[in-house]
Amino acid sequence: MCMCSFTSTSKARLFAAAFCLCLAAALSASCSGAGRRMALFGYWVVPADGNSKADVRWADYLAGQLDRRTGSQGLASTGKPAVDDCIRVEVGVDPEAPVRYSASTDGSTVRLTAADDESMLWLVYQYISAAAADDPRLAAADLAPAVVDMKGQEGDFAFEYRGIYSPSNSDPELMPISATHNVDYDWALWGHNLRVVFGGEMPQEARAVVDGKRVGSQFCFSSPALLKALEDYVRTWGGKPAGGTARFAIMPNDNDQVCLCDLCRSAGNTPQSASPAVGRLLAKLAGEFPRHLFFTSSYMTTKAPPQVALPANAGVLISAMGVPMQVGCAKTAQGKRFGRLVADWQKVTKRIYVWDYIRNFDDYLTPFPCLGVMADRLRYFRQIGVKGVFLNGSSPHYASLDDVQTATLAALMVNPQIDAADFATRCLRRRYPVAGDFMARAYSSWEEAVAQRKSRLAIYGGIGDAAKAWLDADGFGAFCDSLDILAKKSDEEERTRLNRLLTALQYTRLELMRLPGARLDVGEAKERLKLLGGHAAFDDMACYNEAGAKIDDFIAAWRAMLAENAALDNKLRGVALSPISKPDEAYKDLSVLTDGRFALATDYHTGWVIATPRTVAYGIPAGKVAPGATVALSFYNAPRWRIRLPRAVEVWQGGRLVASTDVSAAGVAPFSKLRVRLVLGQVDPALPLELRIHQSGEGRSTVACDEVMVE
Repeated sequence: MCMCSFTSTSKARLFAAAFCLCLAAALSASCSGAGRRMALFGYWVVPADGNSKADVRWADYLAGQLDRRTGSQGLASTGKPAVDDCIRVEVGVDPEAPVRYSASTDGSTVRLTAADDESMLWLVYQYISAAAADDPRLAAADLAPAVVDMKGQEGDFAFEYRGIYSPSNSDPELMPISATHNVDYDWALWGHNLRVVFGGEMPQEARAVVDGKRVGSQFCFSSPALLKALEDYVRTWGGKPAGGTARFAIMPNDNDQVCLCDLCRSAGNTPQSASPAVGRLLAKLAGEFPRHLFFTSSYMTTKAPPQVALPANAGVLISAMGVPMQVGCAKTAQGKRFGRLVADWQKVTKRIYVWDYIRNFDDYLTPFPCLGVMADRLRYFRQIGVKGVFLNGSSPHYASLDDVQTATLAALMVNPQIDAADFATRCLRRRYPVAGDFMARAYSSWEEAVAQRKSRLAIYGGIGDAAKAWLDADGFGAFCDSLDILAKKSDEEERTRLNRLLTALQYTRLELMRLPGARLDVGEAKERLKLLGGHAAFDDMACYNEAGAKIDDFIAAWRAMLAENAALDNKLRGVALSPISKPDEAYKDLSVLTDGRFALATDYHTGWVIATPRTVAYGIPAGKVAPGATVALSFYNAPRWRIRLPRAVEVWQGGRLVASTDVSAAGVAPFSKLRVRLVLGQVDPALPLELRIHQSGEGRSTVACDEVMVE
């Protein structure tokens, strides 16, 4: 990720650029409104204080936007009212205001007040969006619905930091309009990237002392060399003088190593905790650079806070990954544990940011109805005193309905008390004029299913997890078919958005075909694969998950699987195997081992039986295998996910070894399958057989099998 931050100069450029971008969008959008009933009133925008340059500038800005978004009809002015019947809008920046923003309406006068320029830019577009709901002349399809009630509302943003890492929040010129942040632009140092401060080789004196030796895999946070490198980096961050506030993440590397040199021991380090030395370094930097913000993470060796209070401009990032993605998370054991961790850190700092997740990172293309869940979580975070939230999404890769979800999440981080379902509905109606109502009904039903079933959304899950949480195959297919009809009735801009979405949803429809017991129509599958191939028309749709898996590879694997299934003649098809070793909780259903359908080598979630025992054993009923037959098993090789080929496979009968074979992973590519065959000699058809699969023994490995065959 590229790291930079906004200076006062860049903010000025941003305001100008946002003006130009929205002007272009408005001029384009206003043309589509021709023929609508024209309202008779105009807009008279005046500065709250005519002697304030800021107020005058913002009055001019808002009037210009209103005028251009009505098609340059001269309906907005800052001088003499453009028409007799006008809405008077007073605009004022008040640094002494007790709240960040306020809006009120008294008769035909609307008053907008903000504490600073950044808040005023957001509030201006809040007003335009709200006005557009009542004035058909105003083009506002590029804006999310307003969060602020213009009749009368004031307040502060719920969180000081509101980061969303998603494709729809990737334009730095537009983020201030939605009051959002993005780590690519507002952190000068982010994540586990501390090594970059050296600009090259990490010096020996900055390396941790572990077991009495300097190691390059961890830092010594008491090192003067590390402190100097950080000081130099902060002073010249981004190669430019630091003219504004930036955030710096000072995190140990992602391992359990702790420096135990004399200086770190004196700070209080233990073999399990680097927090004392990290906290001391954070305090030094925060004291030296009071205009910047410095964070560490509550993770691994810094899970527990240091024993001394941190300065006001120092804080901590805490991951919420362990908190289940479900409504009512605060009442779960994990949620309560998270609350206690936040409380522990609040003893040393009030600047606590939470790192959370808004996607299924194994599947960006299947919708992820998380808004109700996220609204509940954000209210909980606010309640326990969290000051900032970073929501990790799919950026830069396309995710289905990301546009609407990002807009709703941005609104929730301003005010978690809003009705997320209603806001998403209004987003859909505005962004999709023809299909919006239909899409809103469907999306609301998905969110309702998650809430009613008290579902736990999987952030690393397969199609089976979605089906359990909310997804009905028949209903989803009908939704896609109806949406396709509506797309053909929409204008070019809406149709382009819908075609992108419909292309992505072919992936979901194909995945639904792979569910155990689901109908797999070969002709339909080939048609869906062809439609999914249309992703090439969209630059952001090459991959479908966090690991960077290519859609083209998924399509190729599907076609190979169809050919493999067509050639399969499994005499065990439909025969129920019995578990002899204890099956893993999520893999008690062994029917997929003899369903006559292979799984994909691009995915471990669906069609595979994954087992953890050192020796996995299955029973084949008597009378199913003839003497001299060949028993074959198909295994998955995915070391990255700790799924490895077995060391050996054996067939036993009546306490006697009937056949065995050693298995070698040599030459077997990662993310591919291997078929292992055992030729049986004399077996007694009247007795059952036992398959024994011996694991490789490499760490916490598992074995995955998609089909057991008698050939």
